[in-house]
Amino acid sequence: MLWTPTFTGMWLENHLVINVSGTVAQLESVFGTQIHQFRDDQGNTFFANVTDDHVSGPLANFLVGTTGMDQLAAPKPNLVRSGTQSGETVTLSSSRKSGSTSDFYDGSSQQIQQAYDYLPVYAQGIDGSGQTIAIVDAYGSPTIQQDLETFRETVEQGAYGADKPLQLEVVTAPGTNVMAQKNPAQAANASGWAGETSMDVELAHAVAPGAKILLVQTPNNYNDLYMGVNYVVDNALANQISLSWGSVDTLLPAAERRAQSQIFAQAAAEGINVFVSSGDSGDLAAIMGSPYTEYPASDPNVVAVGGTSLFVNRDGSYKSEIEWGETVSQIRHPDGTVVQGPIFWFGAGGGVSHSFAKPSWQTGAGLDSTQTMRQVPDVGYDADPYTGFTLVMNGEIQPGWGGTSDAAPQWAAICALANQLHVKNFGTPLPYINPILYANGQRAFHDVVHGTRDIVLEGSVTHNLYYVTMGEDTSLVAAPGWDDTTGLGTPDVARVVQMLGNTQ
Repeated sequence: MLWTPTFTGMWLENHLVINVSGTVAQLESVFGTQIHQFRDDQGNTFFANVTDDHVSGPLANFLVGTTGMDQLAAPKPNLVRSGTQSGETVTLSSSRKSGSTSDFYDGSSQQIQQAYDYLPVYAQGIDGSGQTIAIVDAYGSPTIQQDLETFRETVEQGAYGADKPLQLEVVTAPGTNVMAQKNPAQAANASGWAGETSMDVELAHAVAPGAKILLVQTPNNYNDLYMGVNYVVDNALANQISLSWGSVDTLLPAAERRAQSQIFAQAAAEGINVFVSSGDSGDLAAIMGSPYTEYPASDPNVVAVGGTSLFVNRDGSYKSEIEWGETVSQIRHPDGTVVQGPIFWFGAGGGVSHSFAKPSWQTGAGLDSTQTMRQVPDVGYDADPYTGFTLVMNGEIQPGWGGTSDAAPQWAAICALANQLHVKNFGTPLPYINPILYANGQRAFHDVVHGTRDIVLEGSVTHNLYYVTMGEDTSLVAAPGWDDTTGLGTPDVARVVQMLGNTQ
């Protein structure tokens, strides 16, 4: 049983969740904790319980955990954009040798379909038809319907499926807490989540153009995100879910993490595959002081998606990839002064969970056989903003978007393609796919190994020169077999869909 004390009351249909409300004093009494208000360094206020909650009496035999008393570990969207640094626009320098970028992925739907080998799947009539991809995001975007239409008319032109009718349904999950929007910190986040919403919806449609997209909006970016996931799982609204957000897994109170994990356990048991971005801050050591992973990517009942930098041949076909991570070796100012690095900008999340044991199916080349904890991620996909995607946000066409946020919805779309084939072959949807993926190793994947590329960026205002090395992701390094930035590797989609779609 999962108990959520910030909401007003009802059992949800799976009888695993009770939404309740009460005064602070009542909650402190029932759950054996204290709830305090906190202020961060930006002046935003949050409430949180200061110790793990616990209950006594008969209820203790049934309560797995609680969620909703803590706003400190609010999930954040995992998206980044190239072209800005320290408040100014930065672009490839024309005055200094910047390294070749002629083989960088160009951001279009047409080229991503070609590079990752989607076209043979479409040729078989598999485009996601009959499938629903659920996307759960906070706040949503007021322009998402029009942005998706503009995306199809511009960025998708020349790609397979650009002429297919759009199937987008937008809902607000029942039982979520509209009053929580009053938190000023959450209101300030809404504009960033609008960009996340556009990215998730547009990129899912770009590679599974026949699928319906169900956008589940929540009125805040903490507890209600998980209630949005529960709404999809509880009502079996989709066979694949994309979540492009997370927070450091150990920042969540243990009771809250147990409660939320129960939702993903139900999803896996019912064959609902949840794809989660692994994060954009590398191993998180710069934030936490030592390596950590993000939650819910670290949950053993989801498919965690890491990131790469994607390079293509002249005809748009796949050439190679390296792990996604950008590090600045030095910044040269016009007056001749130099700031020495390394300064880590961003990169794919991954590593070893501090919270979850390694599942039995997580075995194979590259994995540490002596490790007893869950290792992240499971798979990879292009996530580097410098080899990133062109999107439409608030009516504006914007190139250079990346982050593992763009990887999760496209993996959910791949699952939709495989589910369509599986239903065609066997009449039933796929089970939880991670055991299948690990059992087959790299057979359907591009096995990404370590590499670097150097580029030079120039600030539009300061004219600072940023000497950037791609392929440096904190302590995380791509290697043969499984690795902690790209997992098993990136998809050869035709092979992945055939492997999954033909596994009974």
